[in-house]
Amino acid sequence: MTERDKDMMNKNIKKILAGAAALALLLGNFTGTGFTVVKAESFEMPISVIDQETGQPVEGIFLMLKGPEGEDNIVFEEPTDEEGYVLYEPFDLKSKVKYQLTTAEDSGYTCTNPMEVVGGRGYYGPYIDTVNGEPYDGEDITLTVEDNGGDKPVIPEIPEISSISSSIDEVSRDGGEAVITVNGENLPEEAYCQLWYESANGTQVQVSDDIVAMTGNDAQKQFTIAIPSSLQYPKAVTWIVRVSLDNGAQGWDSAAIKVVEEAK
Repeated sequence: MTERDKDMMNKNIKKILAGAAALALLLGNFTGTGFTVVKAESFEMPISVIDQETGQPVEGIFLMLKGPEGEDNIVFEEPTDEEGYVLYEPFDLKSKVKYQLTTAEDSGYTCTNPMEVVGGRGYYGPYIDTVNGEPYDGEDITLTVEDNGGDKPVIPEIPEISSISSSIDEVSRDGGEAVITVNGENLPEEAYCQLWYESANGTQVQVSDDIVAMTGNDAQKQFTIAIPSSLQYPKAVTWIVRVSLDNGAQGWDSAAIKVVEEAK
C-alpha cells in the first residue's frame, strides 16, 4: 500500500467520522418545525500538482497557503511525492482568513491556477471550510504549475532496504558471529539492529537494540553481529536479526539463524 493509498484510506475514515458527528449535531438541533443542516468538516486536503506543459506530475516541490497582508504564510511541511501528491492537514489554518493555495516562493515553479482557501474552527479544531468560495468536502485538488526558470528543489535520495541476509543460517550452542548483508538503495553508514531469540514454544524475546556501523556501497552494505551462547540464553532455538533504517517506523527486515548442537 502506497503512502497515497494510506492517506486516502485515512481520509475516508475521517469523513465517515465527521459525517457521523454532523448527523449527531443535526439531530441535536432538530426542534419545532425546522432543523439545522450541519456540513461535515474537512480535516484534510489531498492535492496533486501537474506540469501545465507536459501534463506530468511534479515531484519535490513545496506548496504554501499565502496569507493576506498581516498574516503569515503557511508552507507545507512535506514536498510532493513522485506522483506529484501531497496531503495538507489544517493544524495551523486560521479561521475566516482568506489564504491563497499556491507554490512556495523558492519552488522553481509558478502556480497557474491558485485557489482561495478559507478555514473554520469547530469542535475538533481547525478545518477547511471553503475552496474558491465553495464549501469544501475533502475532494481532490489539482494545481497546475509552469517552470519559472528558478532553481529547482533537490529531491532527496530516500534510503531503502530491499532485503537482508546472514552469512550463516545455523550457529552452535557455543554462539558465534554472523555477517549481515543489507541490500537496497541509498544505504546509509549506520542502521538500527535488534537481536531476538525464539524459544521452542514460539515466544520471542529481545536481547539487544543497537545502532550498528555498516561498510560497503550505496546498494549493499555489511556489518558483523555476535550471537550469544546457549549458556546465556538456554531457551533460544532460533536467533533473529532485525534491521531497520528508521528504527522500525516502516517495519523491520529480518534474518533467522537456527541454534544446533554443532554448526555446519
